[in-house]
Formats: sequence, structure tokens, C-alpha cells
Amino acid sequence: SSVDDVIANYRYCQYAEGFRAKRQVLPIDAIPESDSPIDYCTTYFLYGKDMFDYWMKNKKTIGYERECFCRYVPLDIDNVDLYKAKDVAFTIINQLKYEFDVDIDCIRIFFSGSKGFHLEMPYSLFGIEPCINLPNRLKKTMQKLEFDVDMSIYQHNRLWRLPNTINSKTDLYKIQLRYRDL
Repeated sequence: SSVDDVIANYRYCQYAEGFRAKRQVLPIDAIPESDSPIDYCTTYFLYGKDMFDYWMKNKKTIGYERECFCRYVPLDIDNVDLYKAKDVAFTIINQLKYEFDVDIDCIRIFFSGSKGFHLEMPYSLFGIEPCINLPNRLKKTMQKLEFDVDMSIYQHNRLWRLPNTINSKTDLYKIQLRYRDL
């Protein structure tokens, strides 16, 4: 199908073992595993092979702002008071369920390993197609929905912590939760 073709053409991501570490560009299915994965992260945006070629030629990822795609739309909910972050996550999920008829089982929910929660929603909920300004489109969508989330994550090169990895600031893992556990 055409959806499978899109996904197949956008399979490269930026990967780093630490938010300040040097980045690599790898196919999403080639991300290495580790026994002590501290701050393992990738971009949630996926790129075509031209991103890999750019990285190989320039030995950096900064400056690359071409067409990208994402398989999920991330929401980053942070608050120094974890209970307030939980309430925001709960409110957003219920808004999606009751106002937009979203099946909450399709939303992936994570404790971030620090002061909040990550939500990952399928791209299909938003009718997302590959484009150059996808980060800005996502940011504008979140602003229109008036979700109380970190808007700074909607950037081309933004890294996103991988599940089941350790947050170096807290030594806690980013773990997936069920809605009833929130």
C-alpha cells in the first residue's frame, strides 16, 4: 500500500547515546541495544536516505532540514510536581477520548524517568504526510489543541528518549504504562 511505501522510504533517524553525544544516522531497525542504556535517544522524525548521505558527507546532522515523517506524534508533559504532570496527561488523554473519539489503547503512555510523562499517538490520527515543515505543523496543531505540553520538542533535530532506557539525571527508567496505571 502507499502507507507502507511512505514508511519504507522514511526509515533513517538520528541516534545518540546521550543528549550531548555525537549523533549517528541509522536505519530505525539498526539502533543498538545495551545492558546499561543511559540516555539512549533518537529523533522521532524519520528521514529518507538523503539524510544518511548528508551525514556521511558532512559528518554532522545540523543544518539538515528536508522532508521528514513520523510514525507517532509525541507529547512531552513535564512538571516539578509529578502529580500535576499526571493530571495533565490524564486530562489530555480524556480530551482525546471524549472530544475526538480517539481509542485510548492506541496512545502509548510512558513515565519519562524524570518529572513527567511522554505520550505517543499514531501519525494516522493527524493525517500526517512527509513534508519539510512537519515539525512546525505539529507545533501549531498542539497549540490549537491547547495542550499543556513542552512545545520545544517540535524541531527537526530533536532527540526523544527511547523506552526502557535510564534517565541520567534520576537513574530512573522511561517505562511504558497502561492508562489505568496513570
